[in-house]
Amino acid sequence: MLYDDEHFDFEIKLKRYTHLEVLLEALDRDKKHMDHLKMAHEYQYQINHITDLILKGMADLRGNFSQSQGEIIQTVQLVGERMGSMYIKGIDSI
Repeated sequence: MLYDDEHFDFEIKLKRYTHLEVLLEALDRDKKHMDHLKMAHEYQYQINHITDLILKGMADLRGNFSQSQGEIIQTVQLVGERMGSMYIKGIDSI
């Protein structure tokens, strides 16, 4: 089955969004375990800054999703990986 450029663009953005979502969860988990470090305050400041950038990127991607004809149907957590399902222009979910 051949897909058009819009499908590939949506798929790339979906993968980026999923990676940012996983990174956000990992940073949140790391931040909770830094209290005992000497430079915990500085590390947490940096993580907060990075988290803000990630959230901005995710918001931009969600805006792109709302403008495209595709939509995210569900995001499923599997053991050891994260996978997103999507629906685009009448094509079965991937």
